[in-house]
Amino acid sequence: MHVAHWTSRICSIGAVVVVLLAGLVGCSSPLSRLPSERSVEPTASLIEDRERFENDTSYFATSREGEADIRVAIHELGPGGGETKLVFLHGVFADSESWRYVAGQLASGHDLWLVDSPGCGDSEAPRPSTLRPDGYSPGAMADRILQALAARLEREPESTRLALIAHSLGGALAIHMLADPGLERRHGAVIDRIDRAVLLAPLDFAQHKADSDIRRLATIDGFALSAGSATGHVQAQCCEMTERGFGDQRFAVREEAEKRFEILHDGPRRRALQAQLLQAVAFDDDFLPRWEKMERQAELYQRIRVPTLIVWGSRDEVLPVAKGYMFRALIPESELVIVPAAKHSAHLERPVWTAGAIDAFISGRAIASPERPAELEPTSQTYVSGDVND
Repeated sequence: MHVAHWTSRICSIGAVVVVLLAGLVGCSSPLSRLPSERSVEPTASLIEDRERFENDTSYFATSREGEADIRVAIHELGPGGGETKLVFLHGVFADSESWRYVAGQLASGHDLWLVDSPGCGDSEAPRPSTLRPDGYSPGAMADRILQALAARLEREPESTRLALIAHSLGGALAIHMLADPGLERRHGAVIDRIDRAVLLAPLDFAQHKADSDIRRLATIDGFALSAGSATGHVQAQCCEMTERGFGDQRFAVREEAEKRFEILHDGPRRRALQAQLLQAVAFDDDFLPRWEKMERQAELYQRIRVPTLIVWGSRDEVLPVAKGYMFRALIPESELVIVPAAKHSAHLERPVWTAGAIDAFISGRAIASPERPAELEPTSQTYVSGDVND
């Protein structure tokens, strides 16, 4: 037999042995250490709010020359008939369910269109090899989402307007939709309907180095995942990533860790995720920055011409809060709100304030200042110069 065949057989046998050994240990999944969002407050009430609204899902075929077609899913909830539709674009390692805490609060007064990006959620996830080298890049995904929006808008009056609500990688998609000249030429009829944008910690195209977690996610293979899952290591890592992502641990719930684990073990979606990570920012094969391409993409920020609200957590460890000030300086008609003690996902960690801020901004009202949660108030100890080890 060929060496490759024997290598494959040995790996398969090894995986089975690991699974059997893990079964003999009989330990419970590390995922169970996190509480369910339905068992604690305030998440339980927010989920109940979301479930009051029926979800209507439509699928739209999208195409790019030389690539496989991708059906893009748009989930709709709300009263219907609103003049402005709120279009939600989620971040990486997620899908449209990441908006569940704010959706129930907004759907009573707004029509919500929650998009699953190509490769995510209920949208199709073709192998990256069936697409062009940039098939899962922000520009390519923005192209397909604009196609889906164009098809959905055919059912609406010509007076219908759009507002983009986007987080992290979804923010990069929104920036392309608002400022990419090529997309404007192809989809001007849709882009002209976008009146406002809310960007929650959007991805900055110019990164000097790749995050270590991103590098691991982008390169892990199915065998390593199977072996790691059998021992509980992958589940533990998903829990740790979830806990690290929240300053307010009340929102570090099991469902967030389970979503990560689910994506990693869904082959098509894991491969799509990895392609998105590798194509989001212009790094070379050694994860070193390709500065000229990065700087060309970053020029898009100054081309955004709609009123834009930028929201950033003061403790964001994925994209530091300094980037929020950079976006505020570069996007002409923008305002920046810093959320005290929040990390990278304000819509998950501070959902009540975030929903209120979105509603106020879309409606043209003043945005309430976010307060620090009582659970995160600093201790009464006073910092003394030189006391750096406490």
